[in-house]
Amino acid sequence: MDPRSGRPVSEVVSATVVADRASDAGALATAFCVLTPKDSERLASSVPGAEFLIVLADGSRIQSHGWRSLAAGGARLRLPSPVTSVYASEPAGQPESELTVTVELAQIQGQAGARVERPYLAIWIEDKDKIPVRTLTVLYRPNEARFLADLRAWYRGDRLRAMAEGTEIIGSVSSATRSPGRYTFKWDMKDQQGKPVRPGAYTVLIEAAREHGTYQIMRQSMDFSGAPKQVQLPINGIEITAASLDYHQTSAK
Repeated sequence: MDPRSGRPVSEVVSATVVADRASDAGALATAFCVLTPKDSERLASSVPGAEFLIVLADGSRIQSHGWRSLAAGGARLRLPSPVTSVYASEPAGQPESELTVTVELAQIQGQAGARVERPYLAIWIEDKDKIPVRTLTVLYRPNEARFLADLRAWYRGDRLRAMAEGTEIIGSVSSATRSPGRYTFKWDMKDQQGKPVRPGAYTVLIEAAREHGTYQIMRQSMDFSGAPKQVQLPINGIEITAASLDYHQTSAK
């Protein structure tokens, strides 16, 4: 289905992508099923190492320049499905759960009283294939949106997601940058469209970037299958001085 029109796609019947990252391959293959072949070629050229084969409804094949060499090499490749699905109905009887993410933004002093800009911050969830499932928040200054790309991990994943789904989410997940202090964000275990996600393994990512400053990204694997868990994340930079995750049942409150 083309998410832009809600109608079945008719031109492309199959799209296969090989890339250095499984998440890139999965997102591109999904996007190629709804984009025109020319748009697909243009998008593939922006991802280093991506090669593709697209089969059209009339039986014709469109392939990238390097696809023939992959086929000629005879390598046995385990290729991702053209369409990646990460959603499922919540199993009957599973208790309602949520994830609380708490972060503490550092107090940083500028030299000789110089102004220090507040950091941009992104918090999101990826599935086991590194496909973005839900963005909890993006803190940035809308009048300086060009610096969003400094959140390079979140920005790259969201651009691929936007091409695959044909939607923009920044307006619904963003708010202004915050002053130093402790902040809490919650995930209701639903995807960006409001559907319950499958129980299982996911990764929580917290990324911070300061204009003309430092960069920090934190990753924590979590199993969201119903068993409560609390994690204090190790600190690996100066923008975020503390971060913790609390996965718990809401019915137990």
